[in-house]
Amino acid sequence: GVIDANGDIVISPEYEEMIVIPNNQKPVFIVTYDLNVSDMTYKTKAINENNELLFTDYDRVEILDNHDKSNSIYYEKSILKVLKDGKYGVINYDGKEEIKCEYDEIIPATGLNNILIVKKDGKYGVINGLGTTIISPEYDSVTPLSTKPEDGYIIRNEDGYGIALTSKK
Repeated sequence: GVIDANGDIVISPEYEEMIVIPNNQKPVFIVTYDLNVSDMTYKTKAINENNELLFTDYDRVEILDNHDKSNSIYYEKSILKVLKDGKYGVINYDGKEEIKCEYDEIIPATGLNNILIVKKDGKYGVINGLGTTIISPEYDSVTPLSTKPEDGYIIRNEDGYGIALTSKK
């Protein structure tokens, strides 16, 4: 369950798995359930402080957990990853779709806030949390060059490695 700073119960303790609060300014709680340890499958759902289901148009709602340079985990504060019909997209905490569910995979770019590595049709690219394409998904791999998005990305395709710069310095 979840209690607030005063010790008052917000979500009653009825869940076997952990409840994640990705943004303590928004009443959105991500609950993991039906965990199968043998095949590492699980389901998730989003609920509010009244235990009501949120974002029911999606098959799964997940947090986007990232890592800083000291490898500490933090959550993206403005977006959530969603799954619908086998494809991933992104919504904000009000449920507005920021990125259509058209990607095979979406993961945060390590150490970069609101920057996502996407996979579509077997190729990787980079978008921001509002859906703006930074690098089209046409590479075998994309890796941030540093913890500053303006420094660019290491890209790899069948011809080898390169650097994709995203802004002028």
